[in-house]
Amino acid sequence: MKKTARNILILALALLAPGRSCSSFLDVEQIGKNTIGAHFADVDGLASAGEGMHRLLLNFYDNRYIRYADIAGDLLNNNSASEGDLLLFNYRLQPSDNASYPYFVWSSGYEIVTAANNILYYGPKLYDSFPEQSKTIDKVMAWAYFCRALAHFCLCNCYAQPYCYTSDASHLGVPVIDWVPGFDDSIPRSTVREVYAQVLSDLNKALSLFESLGGANKIDDCYHVSGPACKALRARVKLYMQDWDGATTDAAELMALLPLTPQAQYVDMFRRSQQVKGSESILRLNAYSTTLGLRSLYDPTALYRFIPNPDVPALYDPGDVRLQLYTYVPESCEDAIYQGNTYPAVCKYLAWKSISEEKSRVSDPFVLRVSEMYLIHAEGLVKGSAHDLAGAVDDLKALVARALGVAVSAVSMPYATQDDVEQLIIRERKRELGYEGHSLFDMIRCGRGLDRPASCNAEVRTIAYPDHRFILPICQLEMTANDVMIQNEGYEDE
Repeated sequence: MKKTARNILILALALLAPGRSCSSFLDVEQIGKNTIGAHFADVDGLASAGEGMHRLLLNFYDNRYIRYADIAGDLLNNNSASEGDLLLFNYRLQPSDNASYPYFVWSSGYEIVTAANNILYYGPKLYDSFPEQSKTIDKVMAWAYFCRALAHFCLCNCYAQPYCYTSDASHLGVPVIDWVPGFDDSIPRSTVREVYAQVLSDLNKALSLFESLGGANKIDDCYHVSGPACKALRARVKLYMQDWDGATTDAAELMALLPLTPQAQYVDMFRRSQQVKGSESILRLNAYSTTLGLRSLYDPTALYRFIPNPDVPALYDPGDVRLQLYTYVPESCEDAIYQGNTYPAVCKYLAWKSISEEKSRVSDPFVLRVSEMYLIHAEGLVKGSAHDLAGAVDDLKALVARALGVAVSAVSMPYATQDDVEQLIIRERKRELGYEGHSLFDMIRCGRGLDRPASCNAEVRTIAYPDHRFILPICQLEMTANDVMIQNEGYEDE
């Protein structure tokens, strides 16, 4: 990627360097190869790089990927969105928007790839010198394989049409970078099939390392990549590939391994996340002591850029605990101007302000949780070889029963045909996974297109699938720097 690859490489290494504060992230001129080698000279440096990679993942997934998928989806209304967010909301982004999503999603995603590649390059060199720390090396390398897989997968979702857009997934994906590129390398786009093959290969390598460590089915800390996280992401990847039976198998393993978070803890799982992790947590990102993220979009006492579409509450049954996450009720500790009012809001990212420690007053975004596995399992049962409509509905009933605080046997969910069950799955994915980075990708992977309700205040409410606007343009900075880069169809004339 010539200039762009070089910039991503240097910035990622600056973020990984030990002892650097946020204020020094842009001060990257003196980061060179000697410094890189010194940083990875021992296992402590490798482990530090692994922690830094998790931090890069927080920035990308929370501040870029989820935001992009939901603003372009069908569940939000504009309140006072910024210019870049409005361009996305109204499907008007262009390659020249170098200070917006086309650049930021690309650069922050490839920072993760770069960080992972450095770990995977330098990690094996430490085995001979530090044999007593081989387990730590294996663990950090497993983290790197997973993070590289997740970054490539997410980048492909953002910049390429879905896997089944062509019969053999031979359409353009994103560059697959599985090595540390040189400053003058030009890296072309791989096909979507090649991207997914790399993603699955990396996940399997990560899982193999976790198996060797005895952690294939163990989550020591939901804030770090684990064996179950590899299986859960693999289930999502297979779902997107329409490998229904493979997705069902992986999802079933996670459903058997981890219980759903009880109804009594459901709201606090989001709003008091530092204290209530949620028993269903597979991988979530630790936002402790951060000031960025999705809360900047949704806080009624701050910028308040987006609100739930007015039709969203109607998706839920009375008494559904999830409804509590769409009405913001000011707490007694807040300013008097807000008292006595309520506000429509996405409270999944609004921590309780009464939490005493300011650094814990954050929301830890989910990457993977067991509720998603129930939904993947249901979709796989319906569309796969089992064609088990009743089993799929049972999966949905388990989520609804938890939400209502009743026994599964008390949940009524009538259906007659496969289409009926598929519609129930679509509705339940919106109700359970809304505002967690699935909205846009669920639409296009299923070929549904955009169909925002009449109450949505966007300029564009409907777009038939397929359409070039469902994916981001390659930013003009990349197009200029990389002479082998090919622009996405529909954006070539700029």
